[in-house]
Amino acid sequence: MRALLALLLSGAALAQTSGRWDTTLFIALGDGLPAGMGDFGLHQRYQERSFPALVAAQMKALFPQPLLEAPGLGGIPGYPDLPVRAPGPLGTTLRTPFPPTLFVFNLSVPGMKAAGASSIRVRPPLVHPADMQQTALNFIVGFPSLLLGKDKPLSTQVEAAVSLNPTSVLICYGYSDVLDAAAAGDPALLPDPAAFRSAYQRVVDPIRATFARILIVNIPDPMDSAYAITPAAAGRYLNVTPARIQTWWRAGTSDFITPAGLLAMGEQLDNGTPGAALPNGSVIAAAAATAIRDRVTALNREIAAVAQGAGADLHDLAALIRRVREGGAAAGGVTLTADYMGGFYTLNGFYPGNAGNAIIANDILTGINRRYSTQFPMVDLAGIVRDDPSSSRLRPSSSKGESR
Repeated sequence: MRALLALLLSGAALAQTSGRWDTTLFIALGDGLPAGMGDFGLHQRYQERSFPALVAAQMKALFPQPLLEAPGLGGIPGYPDLPVRAPGPLGTTLRTPFPPTLFVFNLSVPGMKAAGASSIRVRPPLVHPADMQQTALNFIVGFPSLLLGKDKPLSTQVEAAVSLNPTSVLICYGYSDVLDAAAAGDPALLPDPAAFRSAYQRVVDPIRATFARILIVNIPDPMDSAYAITPAAAGRYLNVTPARIQTWWRAGTSDFITPAGLLAMGEQLDNGTPGAALPNGSVIAAAAATAIRDRVTALNREIAAVAQGAGADLHDLAALIRRVREGGAAAGGVTLTADYMGGFYTLNGFYPGNAGNAIIANDILTGINRRYSTQFPMVDLAGIVRDDPSSSRLRPSSSKGESR
């Protein structure tokens, strides 16, 4: 592997000055979205179908990943925090294989915010029982330094990326910056746009200095995800009218129900106690949802400004996710929707499943082909749909997602 990396690095110097999209050394840098977060953790089954991995495969680019044994690592906003267990039940080493691959090209870390990418370092010990993010950073970015003993450099994500001397880099931060606010329905948890831009700049500037081609992916609106369930959709799940939902649980037509809220409503109906108090975080008020949407739009303007200033390409993932929310996405003879359990998202509601990641990958490949006159082939959606727990149960007659 070291000899191969040396060969790649020798070719990278020439590739970086060509002005074309070069796949000699393609890496991804970001949070849980490009890492491939699945139902409730980051592990191999979803990592291998993350959209950067699928893009790399279609480009025939080498793309070693820090594969983790199930159930993996990484908490999901809106759900109870679990203690760090590494390895997990029935696991052996967590990183697979072990000793791990020393060089990985998907450096994305679940939960990492833009500000942390250039400031949070790998830090021993390997496992931090009370800190899932630090543990994930150690397992993903911390090799080989944590194996080589004392006085070895302990990197940030950005430093690790720069050390690889990449020829092309996909950067995708911001989703983790807004998920806590979305899960809590609390706009006060959102980052300030100016501070966010400064943090994003600290990610992009060192990457730009490597002369790599940079593709920045903006932030999907979490209110377009399956985590935000309209009362009309909740009524279909529960087999009650939206009016009943408004009467029993005081959820207005423009409010959103969370998966936890939907489960609590179902339990109350089963118990014959509809209208009882719901757990905190069950309903996202319309005003909060609007404020979250507006702030995500503002953050995406800052990302666009950073991309323009750095001469980087910008991919509008937010627009794709909005289209899926409004009309679904055809894949393998079915229509995936942004409804909860509608096929595009995993059970957590925030992160796409394998088929959703494939749709994102094809959107990115289409953009690269258009910008650089390349001819990278698209991912075969039909094959992935058949093997995706989130979408394989759908029938060809599936209806389109609800319009917003």
